Amino acid sequence: MRHRHGVSTPTLTEPTVPSARPVARSPEAPITALAPGSIETTLDLLPPLQRATIVAVDWATLAPEEAKRLKAMGIDEGAQVTVAHRGIFGTRDPLALTVGRMTVAVRRAHARAMRVSAP
Repeated sequence: MRHRHGVSTPTLTEPTVPSARPVARSPEAPITALAPGSIETTLDLLPPLQRATIVAVDWATLAPEEAKRLKAMGIDEGAQVTVAHRGIFGTRDPLALTVGRMTVAVRRAHARAMRVSAP
């Protein structure tokens, strides 16, 4: 159904949740196999609800105050993280991460600086 401003609203026949779309991988962050059944990728490409361990962080790509904030929230090498969900608009920003019992919003650019290993 369309309103007078040209904005469509969902009807009962239209899905209200966006369909799953494949995530485009950038050439600098390929998914690689480590051991049978495990993968290594950047955090921004990790599928939702997939548990992973942060294995490396490129702190040089982050501003010092941003790096300090992430470390204070426990987002560092060795941390267990899960992508709870992503933003719904064009950039899919921010990502909601579960770290321990916390849910933390992280910019996609920050997540791109983190390499993770998932079982």
